[in-house]
Amino acid sequence: MKCSASCSCCQTHERTIQALQEQMLNEVNSYRKLLQMPPLTSIDSSFLTLSKTPVSTTVCPSVNIVPSIPLMSSRRTLEAMPREILDRIVSFVSGRDILQLCHAVRYFKYISKAMFDFGYPLRMRTPHRLVRFNFWPCVHLRQTIPVPYEATLPVPISHLQVLQNYSTILSKHGGCASIDDSTGITVLGALPENVAVLVNHAKLMDGMDEFFGALYNAKKNIRELSLGVDYFDRCNSNPASLDMTSKWLVKLPIRDLRFLSYTSIPTQILSVLHLAPILNSLYVPNLEDCAAVSLCDCKSLRRLSIFKTFEGEESAEEVVRKVLDVVKPTNIHEVAMHLPFSWQTFVGRDDLRVLLAALFLRHGWLEYPERLERPFSSVYFICRSTSPLTSQIRQ
Repeated sequence: MKCSASCSCCQTHERTIQALQEQMLNEVNSYRKLLQMPPLTSIDSSFLTLSKTPVSTTVCPSVNIVPSIPLMSSRRTLEAMPREILDRIVSFVSGRDILQLCHAVRYFKYISKAMFDFGYPLRMRTPHRLVRFNFWPCVHLRQTIPVPYEATLPVPISHLQVLQNYSTILSKHGGCASIDDSTGITVLGALPENVAVLVNHAKLMDGMDEFFGALYNAKKNIRELSLGVDYFDRCNSNPASLDMTSKWLVKLPIRDLRFLSYTSIPTQILSVLHLAPILNSLYVPNLEDCAAVSLCDCKSLRRLSIFKTFEGEESAEEVVRKVLDVVKPTNIHEVAMHLPFSWQTFVGRDDLRVLLAALFLRHGWLEYPERLERPFSSVYFICRSTSPLTSQIRQ
């Protein structure tokens, strides 16, 4: 008995196969989207294993059909994926999970080995400073105990080659090193391409000029530069340090600049920020500090964070209006505001957060929950503009 083209069971079988193919394609493209890869237009044979033996079907007993869709291999593993995808995946893994991934997938063994070679001797040397999640994706080399007038190396000279090997892996996966002004100049060349720098217990201003110069000559991308309270105290007592700070803020490739001060920032420093070449994010203590910054001329600035916003007798509506007046003529599309635990009639942060979300939404700004890896994100209210112009800027 021969099956005709109009056989209902064969047509049903073909429709079922087409539906499975479409479902598989959608699933593959959903994962490719997460990996920021272009979508596929059809199921490619590289993802599937073709069965060479005919499979007897019970749908139409009179016909032996070779399936039009290849069968998936039962032994596909994560390690069988292209290396480009594996490298992309590991860049999203947290410091708490990286070792488990390295033990589960043999391809990532080189990461755990380099991490052990670098971290184990340091743990034996200073066990109180280093824990597992201090190594990935950002290796922390800051001094836990401030040593204002001593340049104590967090990494011994004999260990620099091992640090450099590990830094190469961090750079490959978009990681960075977190350092402070106590980090010795000799260590800078062995660090990853990206660094986060904290300058707080500044040693001596002459030494800071040398430190910033070495950082500039090392050609590092400064993902974050934080200037602390003690640093500004020294700046205010030493006018020459203002010139030095202004000079390096313009020359260094800083993406995120944070002024961690309880008082207003010197106008001399604020007035040069529009000359910073790639400044993307700015953190200031007060909203009044923004008046001294030519934010309209900060063409690359996209995020503004403010610490002391809710003070005095102003209502929440007035605070929102003042913030929007500052950012409206600029390219800023994201605003972060620190939420006090208690303010006026608000006790706790939840009620104030709800009110701010409603007020900003009236002006086309939508609350944007901060990613969890940033410390203390729960005490900030973050919103983004939904206007077409700022959406184009964000892209």
